[in-house]
Amino acid sequence: MDCKTARAQIKDYVEGRLELGSIRSFLNHVNNCEDCMFELQTGYLVYEGIKRMDRGDYFDFEKDFEARMKKSRNFVVLASRAKFGLILLVFLASLGLVFYGLGIFTL
Repeated sequence: MDCKTARAQIKDYVEGRLELGSIRSFLNHVNNCEDCMFELQTGYLVYEGIKRMDRGDYFDFEKDFEARMKKSRNFVVLASRAKFGLILLVFLASLGLVFYGLGIFTL
């Protein structure tokens, strides 16, 4: 991902509208690009800060921003593990069907 693409996705990231693949690429880029991380922090402050102020909620930027980043990283890891688990399950089910079809495994 390049800086132009990352910056264009900041609002969608803050509003939770990015898909898994986009989140993964976005986080990888901003974690390795100081300029884009600064843009993300600024965007988060603006979009989330205004929303919270309108509701009258307390807003601790550093704590909230770090929690959001951690939540996103965890989502990417869990989704990747779930995808792997689903692939493994399909593989094992297919293998079971093959063995059943060959008469090696019976119910």
